[in-house]
Amino acid sequence: MQSKRRAFTLIELLVVIAIIAILAAILFPVFAQAKAAAKASADLSNLKQQTLGVIMYAGDNDDVFCDANSDDNDSGSFTRTWVQKVTPYIKSLPIFQSPLDSRHDAAVASWATSFSPDNFKNAVGISYAPNSYVHSPGSAGITAACSAETPCTMGGVMNQDNNTARMYSPATRSATSVTQPAGTVMLADLFSADTFKEGCCGFTNVSEWFSEAFLQVRVPGDIGYDAFGWFGPEVIPNGQLKKTNAYPDGPTGGVSLTNGRVANFAFVDGHAKAIAPEATNPDPVNNRAGNMWDADR
Repeated sequence: MQSKRRAFTLIELLVVIAIIAILAAILFPVFAQAKAAAKASADLSNLKQQTLGVIMYAGDNDDVFCDANSDDNDSGSFTRTWVQKVTPYIKSLPIFQSPLDSRHDAAVASWATSFSPDNFKNAVGISYAPNSYVHSPGSAGITAACSAETPCTMGGVMNQDNNTARMYSPATRSATSVTQPAGTVMLADLFSADTFKEGCCGFTNVSEWFSEAFLQVRVPGDIGYDAFGWFGPEVIPNGQLKKTNAYPDGPTGGVSLTNGRVANFAFVDGHAKAIAPEATNPDPVNNRAGNMWDADR
């Protein structure tokens, strides 16, 4: 005698579908958060590797850090960025691109082809910026009064433009001159999606804090210039600024956030961590002891 097979009723099928939909609605945001957390961890790892590369560079150059942007004997008539100088110690250009940066391969403005015959086809976008914070005595931020007679004080780690056009003291920063290595920022996130909002002239892939902006670094052997500098947001995080200020003039400054609240930072002693940007520089004038951007405190 054959047994009857009982099929699902329409109500039962609708209940199962509803349960699956509810579970999906619960789990998909969790999956998205896990993916974002993984990217933030990879971004932090990139910063760690870059910092170690800068430290190794200093070890091979009389304990002096590389400049953020400079002219030297190897560059001919071109300028060389910190990325180009650190790359031999890292040997991986993708490390300079954050997985959180959605614009690191964005095309530059069409008129920029005059700078590069292949329109930056083989260039590498940079997602991070060095601490090139400078200030004149008694003020916060760079001024136009820097000269050989009255140089601006460099509070950051890497000189923003070490040539005769701009005068800072010291001209270069040595590792031993940093009085708070565990509390002084060396590198941090600065994504193109953010800098594009403030960057000049249609360029993308810029990174800057009181420094020359570094657009894209050429792949070795590629045609065109080795590097290009232009201006992007220069505002460093400052907890005293109004929260209502538009980017980059708010308390988080020109930094890029990893999850809406914190950003990844790497420090002179080699460690890297995620912290609230405004906590790095609550008041550069009245609270220099708590100023994590200033290497000479």
